[in-house]
Amino acid sequence: MGARKLLLKRRGVPLVPPESFFVDAGKNATVLCDGEQERAEAWGATLATRLMQTAAG
Repeated sequence: MGARKLLLKRRGVPLVPPESFFVDAGKNATVLCDGEQERAEAWGATLATRLMQTAAG
């Protein structure tokens, strides 16, 4: 089950739209594709900002 579906099942409220990131699944490691680290960090920063706004009321 995806994270969003689990959140909704437990009556949680999504703070930001879900996002997917491309990875390169190699034989010995799985790493984010070029440019995905920056996108993931930006998404995480947006999520953190919304969380702080929500907690502050």
